[in-house]
Amino acid sequence: MRAGLLLPAWCDTARSAAIYPFTGDEEKEMLKSIRSKLIVFSLSLILVTVVPVVIAVSILINKSVFDTHQANVAQQVNGIEQMLGVFYDDLDRNLDTFATHPKIMQADNSITSYAATTEKTAMTPSKNGGIEQEIFEAFNQYAINHPGTMYVYLGTKDGGYIQWPETNVHKGYDPNKKGWFTLPLNDNGKILRTDPYTDSISGSVIVSNVRSFKDKNGRVYGTIGLDVTSDKLAEIMTGVKIGKSGYAMMLHRKGLILADPKNEKNNLKYVKDTGIEGMEAVIKEEHASFETEIDGVVYQVDSFQSAKTDWVIVALIEKAELSEVAGNIRTIVLLITLLVFVVVGGLTWIVSGRFIKPINLMVDGLKDIAQGEGDLTMRLSADSRDEIGEMARWFNTFVEKLQGIIQSIAGDAEELNTSSSGLLTIAGEVSQGTDKMSERSNAVAAAAEEMSSNMNSVAAAVEESSTNISMVSAAAEEMTSTITEIAKNTEKTRVTSNDAVQRTRAASEKMGELSHSARQIGNVVETITDISEQTNLLALNATIEAAR
Repeated sequence: MRAGLLLPAWCDTARSAAIYPFTGDEEKEMLKSIRSKLIVFSLSLILVTVVPVVIAVSILINKSVFDTHQANVAQQVNGIEQMLGVFYDDLDRNLDTFATHPKIMQADNSITSYAATTEKTAMTPSKNGGIEQEIFEAFNQYAINHPGTMYVYLGTKDGGYIQWPETNVHKGYDPNKKGWFTLPLNDNGKILRTDPYTDSISGSVIVSNVRSFKDKNGRVYGTIGLDVTSDKLAEIMTGVKIGKSGYAMMLHRKGLILADPKNEKNNLKYVKDTGIEGMEAVIKEEHASFETEIDGVVYQVDSFQSAKTDWVIVALIEKAELSEVAGNIRTIVLLITLLVFVVVGGLTWIVSGRFIKPINLMVDGLKDIAQGEGDLTMRLSADSRDEIGEMARWFNTFVEKLQGIIQSIAGDAEELNTSSSGLLTIAGEVSQGTDKMSERSNAVAAAAEEMSSNMNSVAAAVEESSTNISMVSAAAEEMTSTITEIAKNTEKTRVTSNDAVQRTRAASEKMGELSHSARQIGNVVETITDISEQTNLLALNATIEAAR
């Protein structure tokens, strides 16, 4: 037995499922659920907070990745355009240098003309001597120093034509009838570039760069041109790398693909003939951005039209690569979120233990009380200033008051025990009194039976008296009628009194006698009335005795 106030033995009957409905396992599960609820609430709060953040971050990451890709592409395209600019600037400088070259300005009608030829003719400027040969040597020197040069040439208004390298020229070839010659003549030395076209000799796609030149007298005398092979431009695009899977294409604004490093079969094709969906937008818009599928792979396409040239730079990168970057960042965010979940869950588990421990103590105390062997002197530690501490203080107050109630009940139980003993004694005395009362009741019953017999006799006498009274009453009634008759006759007598005095006196005497008789009859009536009253009183007494 524990020290202190214990529950009395009569409380053992209360130890049932109705008083304590939880088993040990259910109690532990209940307490676990409190901790679980705290953890679930904490994690749910984090989830509610983190999910929108993760979604927002994912959106921002996707946008950031796309914007970064756009910036990188723009930067690379800018680099490509700068390289193209350097390339064409160098080409333009060389062309301008040629146009003002002393040898070129000395060109005259001595340069060979093929306008009158009737068949394909081999050109031999390297052997023709004079200014023609000197100009050809200058062209040759330039080609040696600038690999990728396709043709260097000039034509004069006199029909002369010089070209590096030496090839066969068509019959009747007259530069004055060619667009490359006539167009620059009126542009005051402005460099013009032709659309890409396929060279009939080499089969290569070339772009002609031409401008007019003047003779030694300062008059426009002809046109000089430099043609570069598309391979030179393709080399620029080959070195461009966009991400891991990306590459760059070069197109002319007319739609001709000059360089497609990924699919060389598309080179020298027009975009409309490649079967790539949406690619025609790159030649229609200054900057196009869209997705397309090439050989079953989805690409992000961004195009930029050069501001200085007629070329269009198209950057392509696999969509999966962009998604992979965003996915990696998203995975990192999710891992961080998972780590936060684990850390917060662990901290919640640890911190919740501080709340569960005092609750366990309260449960143990209530369990001891409910099972009937509780130590009501036990008190919980209530040092904390939080709700748990307040609950502990109120628990101590509850136990203290419960202890007082149990003490009061115990005292009342002792007093009740003493009172029960007194009541038992009184009950014995009451039992003895009941026996005596039973005997007296039997005597009263016998007397009542005898009284009932007497009452029957009294009732018969009363009935007989009542009959006699009825007869007297009838006689009195008859007498009353007679007196009334007499009164009437007396009236008649008085009327006739004057005539029969003697009769009156005789009647008066008779009336005196009759009065005496009436008084006697009144006495008899009074006597009968007294007898009737006595009889009624006797009957009333008999009735009262019978009731007792």
